[in-house]
Amino acid sequence: MIKILHSGDWHLDAPMQGRSPEQAAFLRSELAKLPGKIADLCIEENCDLMLLSGDLFDGAYGQQ
Repeated sequence: MIKILHSGDWHLDAPMQGRSPEQAAFLRSELAKLPGKIADLCIEENCDLMLLSGDLFDGAYGQQ
């Protein structure tokens, strides 16, 4: 049996429109922790495969 962790739609570079600068900074900081937390969960759960689907970034990567 294969154990798969599926995650997606991280939107790591989301502009956080409609948020105060403080809220946007906090949310960006929390989003930056997401890849490490997911990797830790894969290790903890002894996953064989991690599947990332959907949008890792919010816009076109590298066009900022």
